[in-house]
Amino acid sequence: MAVRNKATQPQSPSWLHGFLARQMRRYRELAGKTQTDLANAACVSLKHYCSFELGERMPSRDTVEVVDDALGARGALVAIRDEMVKSPHPGWFTRLLELERGATEIWQYEAQVVPGLLQTEDYARAVLEAAPRQRFTRTVDEDLAVRLSRQELLTAEDAPVFWIVLDEAVLMRSPEDPRVMADQLEHLIRLAKLPNLTLQVLPLVRGLHSMLSGPATLLKFGGFGSDDVLYVEPIDQGLLAYDPVTVRFITRRLDLLRTEALSRAETVNLMRAKLESM
Repeated sequence: MAVRNKATQPQSPSWLHGFLARQMRRYRELAGKTQTDLANAACVSLKHYCSFELGERMPSRDTVEVVDDALGARGALVAIRDEMVKSPHPGWFTRLLELERGATEIWQYEAQVVPGLLQTEDYARAVLEAAPRQRFTRTVDEDLAVRLSRQELLTAEDAPVFWIVLDEAVLMRSPEDPRVMADQLEHLIRLAKLPNLTLQVLPLVRGLHSMLSGPATLLKFGGFGSDDVLYVEPIDQGLLAYDPVTVRFITRRLDLLRTEALSRAETVNLMRAKLESM
C-alpha cells in the first residue's frame, strides 16, 4: 500500500466557504469595526466569531443577516451564504472530503452509530431517514450516494490507515428491521480483515473512559502532529479544529481509549456473538 505524501494535504476550504470568510473580514475592515464589535452584535463569543472569518465554521443565516446589517453590506454577505446552502455540500463537508483524501491515517471514535465509511447501504439509509438533515436541500438518496461513494477510500490504492473504536452501544442500537443490523454486523466482520483497518469495540463494562466528551475523528498527515486536523460533529454542522494544542489533547485521549478497547480478534468475536444472538 502506497504511503501518502503530506504535500497532498489541501490548504484551503471550499471556494464559497473561504469566500464568505474573506468577505466578512473585508466588509468589517472597510467599516472600521473590530471582531469584538461583530461578536457582540451577533451575540456570540469572540472565539466563535473569529472561526467565521477563518472559514472554520459556517455562520447561521440569522448571524449573517446581523453581521451584514451591522457592516452595511446591503445583503451581499447573506447572498453568499445562501449560495453556499444551494451548493451540493456545505463548506465544512467539502473540506472534510478533501482532508480525508489527503490523510495518511484516520483515527475515529464513535458512540452513537456505525461510522459512515463502514455502513452498509440499508443501514446508512436507516440512519439518514431517522434524522434527515433538513438544513440543506439534498434528499436522502443524494446523501446516501455521497456516503457510499466515500467508502471507496477504504480500499483505494493509497488508502489511509484507519483506527476506529466503536462504543459497544453502537452494536446494540439497531434499526427497526433487525436484518439490517445483522447485515451490518456481517459487513463489519468482513471489513475487520482489511490490512489498513484496525477496528475495536469499547465494552460498556469499561464504564467511564477518556472520550466521554463524544465522538471525534483525527486526520493525520504523516508529520509530527502539527498538521493534523480534528473533526467533530455537533447537532447543526461539522467543525474542523486546527489548533495544535487541541489536536494533541484529543490525540492523547484517543490513545488512552484504544488501550481500554478490545483487541481486533476480541472485537470480531464479540460481533459474531451478537450476530448469533439475533
